[in-house]
Amino acid sequence: MKKTALIFGSVIGIPLSGGMIYMVDFLFYKNPDVKGNDFLGYIVLVVLLSPIFFGIRSYRNNQLGGAISFKKALGTGVLISLIASTIYLVVWLFAYYLFFYPDFIDKYTAYALRHCAPSDVEAKAQSLREFAQMYKNPLFVMLSTFMEIFPLGVIISLISAFLLKRKQGAPDVQGTGPTR
Repeated sequence: MKKTALIFGSVIGIPLSGGMIYMVDFLFYKNPDVKGNDFLGYIVLVVLLSPIFFGIRSYRNNQLGGAISFKKALGTGVLISLIASTIYLVVWLFAYYLFFYPDFIDKYTAYALRHCAPSDVEAKAQSLREFAQMYKNPLFVMLSTFMEIFPLGVIISLISAFLLKRKQGAPDVQGTGPTR
C-alpha cells in the first residue's frame, strides 16, 4: 500500500503544486486585476485529486487480488491524500513562500481588497489584517496550507472507498465473474 500511495500521492502532489505556483504568480503578482473563479478552482482540485480513485483501484487489483474492504480502501485513499497534501505544503513553504515570495500575504491582501464589494472593504480589510497576523505563525501557515487540499482528498477517498470496496469472490466491476 505504501508504494502505491507514494506513487499516486506524487502523481497528485506534483501537478497540484505546479498549479498552485502558477495561479499565485498569475493572480497575485502578474495579473492582479484578473478575478479568480472559486468554483472553477474547486473543479480543478477535484480533477487533480481524482487519481485517488485510481490509486485505490490499482492497489485493490494489483496487490490484493481484486478484493478490498471499505476500511482498507479508505486508508489507502487517505494515505494518498496525506502524501499529496504534504508535497503541496513543502513546495509552498520552502520552494515558494519562504524563498521566492515572502511578501505573499501583502499581495494577497491587496488582491482580495481589490476584488471585494466597496461596501465590504472595511470589514474585509479588518479580516485580512487578522489573517495576516495569524499568518506570521509558521504553524498556522502549515495547517492552513495543508487544509487547502487534505479535506477534499479525504472526501474523494470516502467516495472512492465506497465505490471500490469488494469482497473476495465478488463479481468484478464489469460483472464478468468472481475475482480470484
